[in-house]
Amino acid sequence: MSEYVFEGEVVKLNAVDFTKWRDMYPALDLTAELMQIDEEFSIRLREGEKLKKWFSECYARLNGRNKIAMRNAPKVNHVQQQRLCDSTGQARLTRDRSIEHDLSDRGWAK
Repeated sequence: MSEYVFEGEVVKLNAVDFTKWRDMYPALDLTAELMQIDEEFSIRLREGEKLKKWFSECYARLNGRNKIAMRNAPKVNHVQQQRLCDSTGQARLTRDRSIEHDLSDRGWAK
């Protein structure tokens, strides 16, 4: 049994590092990104390049990709969100509501 949660040809992450990176990069599908980066590193390795600092390079790439994904994520206007309280009194986001839906809702007139 392997000690790694993710094990590619070059990129190998234990549970601690995988969980840490998953939490640090919430806008990414971490497994898919790691697979793609590992493939790139594998090609470079087969071409004779020594990858002594793959961990820090992978970290930097994920950081950059996460920033781009966060920047490109759709912005949700707080007016378009409906917040309700759960049983503990904490506010929780339940669903998005469009302004058009709110304006066309005539349920009160029935």
